[in-house]
Amino acid sequence: MSLKLKVVVVGDANTGKSSLLSRYLFNKFNEDYHFTVGIDFHSKYIETSNGEQERFRALLPSYLRDCAVVLLVYDITNQKTFDSVNFWLDYVRKRTQPETQLILVGAKADLKNQRKLSNTPVNDLCKKAGILHYEVSAKTGQNLDELFQQIARLAETLAIENDRDRASTIIQLADDTSAKNQEDLEKKKKCNC
Repeated sequence: MSLKLKVVVVGDANTGKSSLLSRYLFNKFNEDYHFTVGIDFHSKYIETSNGEQERFRALLPSYLRDCAVVLLVYDITNQKTFDSVNFWLDYVRKRTQPETQLILVGAKADLKNQRKLSNTPVNDLCKKAGILHYEVSAKTGQNLDELFQQIARLAETLAIENDRDRASTIIQLADDTSAKNQEDLEKKKKCNC
């Protein structure tokens, strides 16, 4: 059975969103960091058993609309990116349907020796928010197949629940830290800081 599922990937800059998708979709990893501006579109078929960014900030809600899964990506070597997860969680939940599945993704799992946070806060957040968690490595491919097989299982469940015929898995990357920056500015305006 082939299923179509809209997946949006969000998170702070330099967390590994583009690398994660590049490894999964094209089996490529680039050691050099290249800032991704805006939104990339990619498709991959999964068979199942059954600054410049400011211009793109306004687009993110339209990409979140009607998505089935959102991957909230943080970098396990950067505490600040995990601290931002609550922002992304709130941002996404306000702009998606209640049935949208959220998965927390800890990127750069190959850098375990540089880890900046323990599993306890991650597990606590996932339990509180009712979301799944995967640690992955775009460099080695660690757990990427498992993550996307979980997404495929979610697609099956959603297809059954929604009685829809789905053709492929569509993955959309939204690298939009400006949404967070804009919300911070709006808060400052309200508090007269």
